Amino acid sequence: MDPTITPGPAQSTGAPPIIFDAATGSVEGGGPTPITEAIVRRLVGVPVAAALFFGIWQVMRWRFNEQLGPNELLPGVGSILRGVQRIESRAAGDSLAGAVSETVGLVTAVFIISLVLGGGLGVLVGSKPVVRDVLDPFLSVGRLLSPIIVGFVWIGIRGLDRVGVGTGLVVIGVFIVAEGVARAMAKRSSVPPGVAIVSVIRTTLLVTWIGVACFEAHVLTTGLFKASTVAWTFGQTDIFLAGGVVAVIIAFVMDSLVRLVGRAAIEANQPVSS
Repeated sequence: MDPTITPGPAQSTGAPPIIFDAATGSVEGGGPTPITEAIVRRLVGVPVAAALFFGIWQVMRWRFNEQLGPNELLPGVGSILRGVQRIESRAAGDSLAGAVSETVGLVTAVFIISLVLGGGLGVLVGSKPVVRDVLDPFLSVGRLLSPIIVGFVWIGIRGLDRVGVGTGLVVIGVFIVAEGVARAMAKRSSVPPGVAIVSVIRTTLLVTWIGVACFEAHVLTTGLFKASTVAWTFGQTDIFLAGGVVAVIIAFVMDSLVRLVGRAAIEANQPVSS
């Protein structure tokens, strides 16, 4: 696929063509940015984003303390960083590494299984117009009803354990991926299929993280979010926020890897234009 969308005045005058940014789906002028350059830019953006969030947090903290007086309901950044060292899953007596490994393991398993099963179903549905037209309503309705289906799978089939939670979350992921892949193959969007599929994969990863966070916090007895919830119950705000910081960093790294691999795959399948 030629990354140039349409020839226009820019091309006729010898200016750089208008192209799709495979990582963000945006339309830009100039030429495609090399992956290494894009990685460097985002690495530079990480401390910038951290500084912005730090500034916002400090403003909120100063305002909060001004209203209620000095307190630890909104601890300083130093307290939050020290809280990372104190995270423990009280129910299982695990360390930070143990809690993180359980959470990341569940997210990764649900994510990969959802991609495999949902991708296969999406290719099957999107491969032939007849099959697509017949089964597309099933995928659309199934995606909307998947949270209800999760309840039946979680409670009625597997019970309140990590396998049951994971099975239920896979149902949601499969419908999201299958519908996205099928629609991308049908080219029902102005966005190139590769970009659309990467967007669907990132959405699936986000939904998986949200689902795992909710179930660990309120149902399961181990994991990073359970440790944070227990800390909140005992008024240990620094540990609660530290758990959130750790989770955000891990989720950001996973999402960045998905974007990088997706962009590399898209560019590898684009023929070099003469």
